[in-house]
Amino acid sequence: MRGLIFSFLLICSIQSSVAQNFVFTNGDTLSKVFEINDYSWAHTKIENLSEVNVIFKWEIITYNHPADWEFSMCDLPYCYTMGEMSGTMLPATGESIEAFLTLNIEAPSIDTGFYQIKVWDELFPENSDTLTITMISTPSFSAIEDDIQKPVPSYQYNDDVQKFTFKNPSDQQVKYEIYNVYGQLILSYQIEPESEKSIILDDWKSGNYILRYGANERSFYVGRIYILYNTPFLWEIQDVPELGVQL
Repeated sequence: MRGLIFSFLLICSIQSSVAQNFVFTNGDTLSKVFEINDYSWAHTKIENLSEVNVIFKWEIITYNHPADWEFSMCDLPYCYTMGEMSGTMLPATGESIEAFLTLNIEAPSIDTGFYQIKVWDELFPENSDTLTITMISTPSFSAIEDDIQKPVPSYQYNDDVQKFTFKNPSDQQVKYEIYNVYGQLILSYQIEPESEKSIILDDWKSGNYILRYGANERSFYVGRIYILYNTPFLWEIQDVPELGVQL
């Protein structure tokens, strides 16, 4: 009986020791904003926390993007060009960051792509982790540079009343959309010309959100909102300047 108990505890100990034997160096959630008709990618190295060599495997378990987008994957040391949905890397040296994953995107249209990639140690497939990637394509700078001098939509946060305000000073109707890091639409508003709309965000969860807003493809903007609850209450809001437009 003691032998059975000892064996059980030994197995539990071994499983526990390999439960966290790798991490994504850039975090398990990535987001990238890029211009259409431009090759782009999202990249992270994988740190092997083990003292021994590890063979990592991966599989795309979720992908949701427009039909005209094309994607490919690269790992240690291959780049896959036939739309492969899974792969096996070469052994990564113990306690190294040799292993990596890169998602490559070619996007001829303005839209959002969402991807989830499961990664695991070949010897311990039950101890996997998932990398979540959101890719957002925007108009090229040349497509919007003529509109820079015109009134542009914007947004701001009032910390005193925890209120988020969408402002539309233009002469066109503007659509605002907010997505979470999983590419899911959280809310959508149409703001009439020369008007604004406010919402209260005191019940929102902490984390990153993607804001897309504009009247058409020639006046389209992307913002990243980072919400952090703390004591005292704290919010941070920042623009993403990839479009060359300072709001």
